[in-house]
Amino acid sequence: VFVGLANIDIKLALIMAVSVPIALAFLYMTIKQSEKIENQNNSALLDMVSLFVEYVRGIPVLKSFSNNKSLDNELMNKTKKFGETSKSASRFKAKQLSIFGFFLDIGYLVLLIAGTIFVVKGNLDVLNFIIFAVISKEFYNRSLLWNSTICTMFRRWTVMKDFHEFYMQM
Repeated sequence: VFVGLANIDIKLALIMAVSVPIALAFLYMTIKQSEKIENQNNSALLDMVSLFVEYVRGIPVLKSFSNNKSLDNELMNKTKKFGETSKSASRFKAKQLSIFGFFLDIGYLVLLIAGTIFVVKGNLDVLNFIIFAVISKEFYNRSLLWNSTICTMFRRWTVMKDFHEFYMQM
C-alpha cells in the first residue's frame, strides 16, 4: 500500500507513515506493563484452579467432619481476586489498543489535512487525493491487525534479551 501510494505522491506517503512508528513505539513501551498485569492474572487463575481442585477432592472429607467455612471463604477470595485481575488486564489491554488506534487515527487526520492543503495549493490533483485518502485508510486498518503479531514479536525479543542478560551474568 505504501509503495503504491508513494508513486502518487511521496510527500503524502511519508506523512501517512509517520504515525505508524509512533504507535508502534507506544506499543513497545507498554509491553512490559502488559506482561506484568497478564502474569498477575495468570497467577490468580492458577491459585483459584488449584484451590478448586483441592476443594473438590476434599468434599467427602468436609462432609464427614462438618461444615468447613474456611475453605469456602478461601475459594471465594481466590475467585474474587481472579475476577479483579481479569478486569484489570482487560481494562489495560483496551486502553493500550485504544491509544494505539488513536495514534493511527491522528496520522490519518493529519494526512487528510495535509492532502487538502496540497489540493488547495494546486500541488495535488483532487482525484489522486481521493484515491490516496481511500486507499491509505486500508494502510491504517492493517496496522491495527499487526498489533497482536507485533506484541508477540516484542515479547519474544524482550524474553530473549532477558535470557541473554541472565546467561551473561553466570
